[in-house]
Amino acid sequence: MKTKLLLTILILGLSTSFFAQAFKHPPCRPLPNTISVADKVYFLSFFWSEAKYNFVFFDELDFCWDSLFRATIPKVMATENDFEFYRVLQRFAASLGDGHTQVFNSGQFFQYVDYVPFAGRFINDDFFITRVRKPFDEILPPGSRVIEVNGLPIDEYMKKNIHPFINSQSPSTIRFRAASQVFASNLIRDSVQLLFITPNNETRFHVFARDGEATRTPDDVHAGVLPRWARQAMSLSWENDNVAHLTVNTFNLNAERMAELDNLLNEVVDATGLIIDLRSNGGGSTRVAFQLLERISQQNYFLGLGYQTRVNDGVRRANGNWIEEFQDYFLDRAFRTHLPDTMHIPDTVKRFNMPIIVLISERTFSAAEDFLVMLYEMENRPLLVGTPSGGSTGSPLVIATGMIGENFPGGGSARICTRRVLFPRSLKPFNNSIMPDVLVEFDSIEEYLLGNDKVLNTALEIMKEKISNR
Repeated sequence: MKTKLLLTILILGLSTSFFAQAFKHPPCRPLPNTISVADKVYFLSFFWSEAKYNFVFFDELDFCWDSLFRATIPKVMATENDFEFYRVLQRFAASLGDGHTQVFNSGQFFQYVDYVPFAGRFINDDFFITRVRKPFDEILPPGSRVIEVNGLPIDEYMKKNIHPFINSQSPSTIRFRAASQVFASNLIRDSVQLLFITPNNETRFHVFARDGEATRTPDDVHAGVLPRWARQAMSLSWENDNVAHLTVNTFNLNAERMAELDNLLNEVVDATGLIIDLRSNGGGSTRVAFQLLERISQQNYFLGLGYQTRVNDGVRRANGNWIEEFQDYFLDRAFRTHLPDTMHIPDTVKRFNMPIIVLISERTFSAAEDFLVMLYEMENRPLLVGTPSGGSTGSPLVIATGMIGENFPGGGSARICTRRVLFPRSLKPFNNSIMPDVLVEFDSIEEYLLGNDKVLNTALEIMKEKISNR
């Protein structure tokens, strides 16, 4: 592969200035190797067992969980250090394709890993560089299109090295998260080799060290577009025509913060239009979703979530291999279904009576998606604008200190989704992204690098039309 890459570079007639200095790996500490083979097999078996009897989407798997477990045993036994063990275990968990089912190493390898100080994203079918710490922009300008990573075409690299570790089955979420993983923390020794085309159509090759944290300073300057970080739990701004833009970045609110949100909701009651921005909302408590739905519903009630969970009954399982009535218990597909509750709205709640638009993205996740599920089948519901949501919610069974079994080595932990959420009216299972009514994507890297909030601007245009038609 190295020979092939060198020939490609020579044929393209690249400037040798990028090869003037030989790349040197930063110094690496030896990785810890403290987990015994017996413990490696035990913790793999522990996760396999808990998932076999509690993972709520077990009936939707298109592969045999037991066969994968058997195939993974020799892999964990062959791992040469603790880091490799966790990577095998994380890949095993990610095969279940659920955002609330995963293994965490709990940051125990922080001194052995680092990142490359760049960011990228897919636009259409191409992967572009969107942000670079200076002075690297002189080598890799924002807007550059990546052709190969570590000697592999970008799509092949993603499928081989990134996708297997992403715990999702939503295509949009896999794509979104994969883009962030190319330059994310990994072993310091694993440099990133990029073959790319600059905005000036110059083809270049360069090897970048994973030293973003080691070289970070308070005075760092970046070229390109900075991502929308969620710096506040909530905020309120006003757009033209008395349109309120309420951003709620988390549903993880204590009583004091819920009261603060309630005050903001009271403040926007008389707005001409309301935009609720959940694009950076990773979830929290469904109680906050209730707080919003009370204001939005046009009835004196709304329907909560339905859900299903696995049922393990030893006697019925024993009888299930010869009595048809109990066959589902024998085949590990027995469920208990909880129908949606009717949530009555107090008369004292100040209701919204204006056009409402909800902004969503791949980072709209967990309890924020509980809100979307309850909202989605509501009569005359708000319009959803943006990109598909994260595609996962549920009640995860946490396996960690003080919980089930023993701690994972080094203080690691795991979780397994135990609740399959049902839409309130249709009772259809939620197991993928909520799709927006109006999909907003960037048409080109040039448009993205302008730094405009295309989703918000699109919502404002729609809102303007809604207000004029009232």
